[in-house]
Amino acid sequence: MPTVKVGDINIYYEIHGEGKPLVLIPGGAGRMGWVPQIREFSQKYQVISFDNRGEGQTDAPNYPYSMEMMVEDTAGLLDTLGVDKAHLAGFCHGGAIAQNFTLKYPQQVKSLILFATVAKMTGLMRHVGDVWYRLMQPGVDQETRFREQLSWVFTDKFFESEEQIQASVNMSVNNPYPQPAYAWWHMPGSARELSTRSMTPGNG
Repeated sequence: MPTVKVGDINIYYEIHGEGKPLVLIPGGAGRMGWVPQIREFSQKYQVISFDNRGEGQTDAPNYPYSMEMMVEDTAGLLDTLGVDKAHLAGFCHGGAIAQNFTLKYPQQVKSLILFATVAKMTGLMRHVGDVWYRLMQPGVDQETRFREQLSWVFTDKFFESEEQIQASVNMSVNNPYPQPAYAWWHMPGSARELSTRSMTPGNG
């Protein structure tokens, strides 16, 4: 099992394919959420996927996670792997980490790709995070939980196919390394610090 020690945690990672490095920073589902994309991207790139702290097979310490921690976890992983510069893709919470990594280490980012993420946390987003945490409690049907989460991360086009919806739900329900509820609650602490609108022209 490939892991590296970064700070006080062990980070689980996988490398697929050859070519220029493409680093995939996941959302709450961990690296398992990137499985369909890895199959495609690894045909052209050296794809580096990993679990953030509190996700998958990476350690999940029971204390709040700051954005600085998440950024330094990514930086430490890339440093250990000898990756000086890479394409960086982030999904959901991983997109927040990717934005802050780019602000701190711009010389290491060849390009930045963001999916289903935001540049600034709002009251609505904090409310959604609280609802998702409640849905992770014992006794809540997992399929119901994941169907609720889908409505926040996909476009209208996605919901035109029930087959596509069910496939995504099944992938989440069958995740062999589900995120502990306490670790999910620690994640929003780092997201609340997010404010990267200065990256966008015309915004301060």
